Amino acid sequence: MDTAARIHSPLRPRHLALAVVLLAALVGSAWLSMSTAGAQETFVVTSPGDAADVEPGDGECATADGDCTLRAAIQEANAVAGLDSITFTLDGATTITPAAALPVVSDAVALDAADVTLDGSSAGPDAPGLHIAGGESTVRGLTVHSFDGPSLLLSTANENTVQDSVLDVLELTDNTDGNVIGSAGAGNEIGQLSIVRGVEGGSAFNTVQANTIQRIEVLESALNTIGGLEAGQGNTVTDGIRLARSFGDLVAGNLIGTDGVQALGSGTGLQVFGVGTDIVGNVVSGNAGDGIDYSSTGPEAAFIRGNLIGTDASGTVALPNGGAGIRVSAGGHDVRIGGADAGAGNVIAHNGLGGVLVSDVQGAATGNLVLGNSIFANGGLGIDLNGDGVTANDPGDLDPGFEGIANNLQNFPVLDADELAAGHVAGTLDSRPGDDYRIEVFASAEPDASGYGEGARLIGATTIEVHPGGDAPFTVDLGEGNLTPGEWLTATATNLRTGDTSEFSLAVQVGGEAPSEPPADLALLVSASADRSGAQPLDGATLEAGAAYVLVPEDGVDFVAFFVDDPSRSGLAYQVENVQPYDLAGTAGDGSAWPLDLASLGAGTHTVTATVFMDDGTEHVLNAAFEVGSDAGGDPNGEPPDDGASDDGEPADGGDEGDTAAFTLMVAPASEAGQPFALDGAVLSGEVVASLEPAADVRLVRVALDGRPFAEFAGNALLSMPGSPRNPFDTTRLEDGEHTLAVQAELASGETVTLSATFQVQNDPDDGG
Repeated sequence: MDTAARIHSPLRPRHLALAVVLLAALVGSAWLSMSTAGAQETFVVTSPGDAADVEPGDGECATADGDCTLRAAIQEANAVAGLDSITFTLDGATTITPAAALPVVSDAVALDAADVTLDGSSAGPDAPGLHIAGGESTVRGLTVHSFDGPSLLLSTANENTVQDSVLDVLELTDNTDGNVIGSAGAGNEIGQLSIVRGVEGGSAFNTVQANTIQRIEVLESALNTIGGLEAGQGNTVTDGIRLARSFGDLVAGNLIGTDGVQALGSGTGLQVFGVGTDIVGNVVSGNAGDGIDYSSTGPEAAFIRGNLIGTDASGTVALPNGGAGIRVSAGGHDVRIGGADAGAGNVIAHNGLGGVLVSDVQGAATGNLVLGNSIFANGGLGIDLNGDGVTANDPGDLDPGFEGIANNLQNFPVLDADELAAGHVAGTLDSRPGDDYRIEVFASAEPDASGYGEGARLIGATTIEVHPGGDAPFTVDLGEGNLTPGEWLTATATNLRTGDTSEFSLAVQVGGEAPSEPPADLALLVSASADRSGAQPLDGATLEAGAAYVLVPEDGVDFVAFFVDDPSRSGLAYQVENVQPYDLAGTAGDGSAWPLDLASLGAGTHTVTATVFMDDGTEHVLNAAFEVGSDAGGDPNGEPPDDGASDDGEPADGGDEGDTAAFTLMVAPASEAGQPFALDGAVLSGEVVASLEPAADVRLVRVALDGRPFAEFAGNALLSMPGSPRNPFDTTRLEDGEHTLAVQAELASGETVTLSATFQVQNDPDDGG
């Protein structure tokens, strides 16, 4: 599928006024078109040697031996004014190995070099393969490798064309404008393409189309086009695009981090620190980091429209990015993600963290509009303001102390479960009075684990004004047939004056009820005592020197998964507690709580997120942010309580020890859970189920995986997905290589057994084995 066909948009007339102002400083002097009536001279290379021309400028390409080498041909072409042609009549595929840098091409030349390779292994330090400083030149069919400098360097040269070539590095610099790198049916294979500012200035108006490129970097340049809006113009960029301090670039129709089917990217897919960037109709998937990371302090918005982020090129198969789908950070503001127009919405799905994450390390990440997108099945929230999980609404949407960060923490709407009816949904918005707001309502097959969002399918929208008092009712017409029993509805609010979009609202089920709010007494608490007395809310607390015992109350709770400094819950759980009491750092054998190791956290802001599964089958996500003071340390009273574990994370000997030899750690692929084999020495991949056998005698197990704190699981399930101990464990959450599982099991007889197993994880087929 050619992704550019997904959306059609005119080029950027909105950029032209600002371009006039910026180009003088950013790009340097304007470029002037040259005109040539055709090639004046043709020099035919007949030798793969490297000798120089005997008499440059005599119109004859000839070395002392009477041959015409590439070096001699360039010398003659430079000496003859106007466009000259260099061709090759060599026997089949030929390699030319220059002993030093070739002459700079200072005049227009058309070089047709099919089956010719330049090998730079002997050319010396900093030597480029081919350096073109004469405009309106063409390079076609050339393969260049092993040079210390760029394979092809274009500098102070305008309107050059590069086609059908294979290059390690292609660099455009020093007012190199209006160049065309590749075209439909004539693309290049390039390791790294750099469009950068040089001594003479940046580069502008360059077009990069239909190439296969490992990485693209654009630095202090402007109005470049990477890909295009027509079929066949997109590039395949396997390892990401970086635009730094650039202006007005168009990135359209490309495959970024993928070939459309498989994951190829090792970092962030598209990283932008610039202004006025259009990101249109790309597939940004299969990257190890974020799909798109946008940051800017400039004056003009970016547009992110019609992209597939986290799916394959068909838009139907998951191909996730490891981080967020879109991250707006470091002061990124006024980004338009999607829009109300047809085709403007993005598909943002299956990503490892949130769908859209507006974080605010440097402040001012406001005015980021998120409209008309399909956001679903992401590892974190569909929209996460400030990167700390669900941000609760506040009366009047004033957010004192948080003005000017993360979309001003815009309140989300509240849908009324009692007002769901055929064709419409009702709700209220509590926000700043006097402004108009766009309310968008979405449907999804299932809600996010937090209960808030996501929004797979836009089914209705309306615009309302919030009057004095700050609480505005609304009704959204959904049309006939748009509500399916069992689906979940959620909504966002966008302030049309500021451009701030909220997180998704609490989901409401069609034909059902809204997910219940957490009970008032269910919260993350902290106590200064191991007996949990005097516990206070952890959220907003400052923990100074002394012991801190973090817990969740017991009433109505089945089990709890705790995550430290992982608000999206994308990594392994810090601790899973399946039996009362529910302590973040674990429970000692005498029932007292283990303290949280503040010294290992370090001074600063930290978070604890807990997925709480209730006895009635409901699920809640609790979030708390707290400060650790600079003088915080461990337990001031000396030794921590004895939990039956040694300092190295292995279960300690002693007590009523059972017959260890009678038990074995076993494992099986999840699809073949009935056929277990010994875990010790096993090589694992994919989803597995591990257990301690025989299971009938096991009442409780405590598990340390690679020395992580013990987690308690009822029965004999040892490995599990965080927060869901009854499910198989996905080994892709671990790095390939060796891991150790240490186990302390409490038997029905009251005895304990301790044992461990070392195993290998191998999910990357390139690792061999």
